[in-house]
Amino acid sequence: MIYKAHYKNWHRFCALEDGYKCLVKIQGPRKRLRKNANLSPFHSSQDMMNELSIQPTKTTPTIELNPQTGILEIGGVSIPENVSVFYAPVLDWLRDYVKKPAERTVLKFNFDYFNTATSKIFMELITELESIKDSAEKCTIEWHYKASDPDMREAGEDYALITRIPCHFLQEEG
Repeated sequence: MIYKAHYKNWHRFCALEDGYKCLVKIQGPRKRLRKNANLSPFHSSQDMMNELSIQPTKTTPTIELNPQTGILEIGGVSIPENVSVFYAPVLDWLRDYVKKPAERTVLKFNFDYFNTATSKIFMELITELESIKDSAEKCTIEWHYKASDPDMREAGEDYALITRIPCHFLQEEG
């Protein structure tokens, strides 16, 4: 992975096997990149996490994770060549987030399409959220789906059967 430092913003470029590059933007104040710098998702002077923002490509979804509001949004199309490489920063971020979560956490899924490998990652994301103390009261999952896509609702219902986190299904026009 290549790290590129900017004033007040850090970007991480992840080269994927299919030739696409994924830009991961970690928002928040940071010091300039130093050799062997601490690349933790926490501010060094505060005990507060940074937002994680990943812009979509043809094969990867939009990801917006905000630790202050507790809103974690993932959506679009998810068919990356190497799912593990693409979702590694998201899982790392989430593992740190569950140590000090917001008072309420909402995981929002809003997909047009995702592959089987991605569905396994979804289970890892949900399992991480279940590790939050009292997750059944402090966490919810919002599963957005288009009225014209009953298969997407069914996929969400499958996750709802496996988790103790309450799931809400929100139908959208389309």
